[in-house]
Amino acid sequence: MRELRRRPYLKPLLLSLLAIVILSLGPALHVAGVSTRLWLPWGLALHLPLISQALPNRFSMYVALATGLTAALWLSAARSGLERAGRYTLAALACLCLLPDPALVRHWTPLPLEPFFEPQNVAASIEKDANVIILPYLGPGLLWQWQSGMHFTQSGGYPDFAPRLESLNWPVVTNLLIGTAGPHFENDLWEFCVAHRVSAILVGPGAPAALVAAISALHWQETNNHGVRVPDPDSLHFHRNP
Repeated sequence: MRELRRRPYLKPLLLSLLAIVILSLGPALHVAGVSTRLWLPWGLALHLPLISQALPNRFSMYVALATGLTAALWLSAARSGLERAGRYTLAALACLCLLPDPALVRHWTPLPLEPFFEPQNVAASIEKDANVIILPYLGPGLLWQWQSGMHFTQSGGYPDFAPRLESLNWPVVTNLLIGTAGPHFENDLWEFCVAHRVSAILVGPGAPAALVAAISALHWQETNNHGVRVPDPDSLHFHRNP
């Protein structure tokens, strides 16, 4: 960036990098996990359609892109052989930061694939493009959806957490997230399924025992296929409790 005057095309790259860094910090500045309540420009996006649902920390990917472009331009601008050797040596050392943490590598486990979600098996229990709920709600649901060949859609499927979406206004979503059934679980679940056209609930390995027990208490007709419990879609149309 010291060559900004001599290479004017660096200016939009620098401005873009600064803007993306600021946007990636979100609507308020946090330092070491503590909110400073300092307003940041992303606060304006919270009142806009569509973009208000974006997670600002995802902008960090574009930060990496801009810095990568900057580093590439810096490497290509070396004038002498010695300068080129020095710059590429630094770049090679920087690549060491991309190596995975050995402590994490030791904890890698195989993908939790399930026989039920093989395309031929899931097709025997679920109609094509059916909308389902997968339990555990915070689990490998996205992986299982991929394993099925995207045979179905799902209401849920977050790999780690649920952002503040409209679905969180439904009490049953909180029940599914924390793994316990509320006092009006049956009615709440029925209303959610009707509103989101959910035709089946797939109770897979690792589902919270409290939720499994609550669903069993509903006495829906269900099948058990390759270790996954699948309530009969017709049984979702039960009568609501008064």
